[in-house]
Amino acid sequence: MAFDALHGTDPLEGGVDAYSTALGAARILKRAGGYLAWCEATFDLPRTTKPTAGDLALITSADTFAAALAICVKPGEYASKTETGMIITKANILGAWTCRF
Repeated sequence: MAFDALHGTDPLEGGVDAYSTALGAARILKRAGGYLAWCEATFDLPRTTKPTAGDLALITSADTFAAALAICVKPGEYASKTETGMIITKANILGAWTCRF
């Protein structure tokens, strides 16, 4: 649906709480304490304060949630999905997780 078109596989799908709208997803994130708190509880990845290429980051954005998940391309630059494709952007990070062990 809309989330799939914009973000790909929905990480909230199959969770304890069901939803069918952006408002429903927002309620789940609010109950979790916010998008960052939900990410912390959901991702089983080590946290990092200096993401590098390949790391996952929650960045500031102008979308409904004021944040978006993105992949670090290089320090300070992130790739994220938009309605029209991928974008590389400079953004502030709200949280980041390393994908290297």
